[in-house]
Amino acid sequence: MPKQTLAVRQRSLTDTVVLFICCFTVFMQVLVALIAGKTDDLVRYAAWYAMLVYLLAMYMPARGFMRFRGGRETFGFVRISLPEWIYAFLTGVAMFFVVNALNMLLHQFFAAVGLPQALASMEIPEQKTWHFLSLILLMAIIPSYVEETLFRGILLNGWKPMGRRRAIWHTALIYALAQLSPAALPSTLLVGLLLGYVADRVGSCYASMGIQIGYSVTVLWIIQMSGGTGSEQVIPAFSEVILSCLLYIVSGAGLIHILIGRLSRSAARRLEDPDEDREERREQARKQETIELKEIRAMLDKWHTNHPKRGPQKKKTPLRIATTSSIATYVLFITLNLVVVANWFFGWF
Repeated sequence: MPKQTLAVRQRSLTDTVVLFICCFTVFMQVLVALIAGKTDDLVRYAAWYAMLVYLLAMYMPARGFMRFRGGRETFGFVRISLPEWIYAFLTGVAMFFVVNALNMLLHQFFAAVGLPQALASMEIPEQKTWHFLSLILLMAIIPSYVEETLFRGILLNGWKPMGRRRAIWHTALIYALAQLSPAALPSTLLVGLLLGYVADRVGSCYASMGIQIGYSVTVLWIIQMSGGTGSEQVIPAFSEVILSCLLYIVSGAGLIHILIGRLSRSAARRLEDPDEDREERREQARKQETIELKEIRAMLDKWHTNHPKRGPQKKKTPLRIATTSSIATYVLFITLNLVVVANWFFGWF
């Protein structure tokens, strides 16, 4: 089979699975809102959200798909060293300064046009120590692990045969739209591009996972230290906003550049030492995938033989399926973001 055809087939299957996971996730988000939406216990709400949305709706289907398609290492779950974890975590901390500055500028813009609610800050009541540690697990570690599994694991590697740049941009756009925060779309898109670039350059989605964990933990820690108010209140008053934001962006970008360079060099040293066991596991996974695919094709052929279709049937090519799934995913999230924008004006919820 031509290499281009294999790439289209891989993209087709990946986009279809991602579309299913996204639809299932939206359904579970509505269910969580009905079950625990009115509770004042933030830890309880975060636990419901992590269990039903992240673990059940997102991670379990993604895990099954990875197992079916050759195992976790096929989708970038390659172990990284401790220094790589540290550099990735610190990169996430540095990324907080850049994202915080961009969000502050956006906040000032929406306040100027009369839409201060468009970029509302995260407000978390001051928590006890064990509550705060629970929130780190439920709102930082679990979401980072699951989101990187789906976006930088399945989606990025599924699109890589179509081109690395296209894969990184496609993953970043879906990731930014999936946050359902239209006002923060520029900053979330920038985060998605950085995470995709690092995962591709290092060769492991654990690196992007460490970055997102570092960023999320920093956000929660800043909010906790500021007494439960939004992180943008840490930035000085309006007259100094522009200067402060520029300082945040320049210093954060410089730190990110240095840390990613060190992370890449550490990853290069790791990749110079070949892991024979890893190659053997990949070969076994490929053989197992081939066997499972043959069994599934045999079952499908038997079913089609016993249930023949009547009349002319239009063949659905992999490219058509991939394009339809991608468009449907974009339409789903763009529609949800438009609902959020409409809520700014009408205050539905």
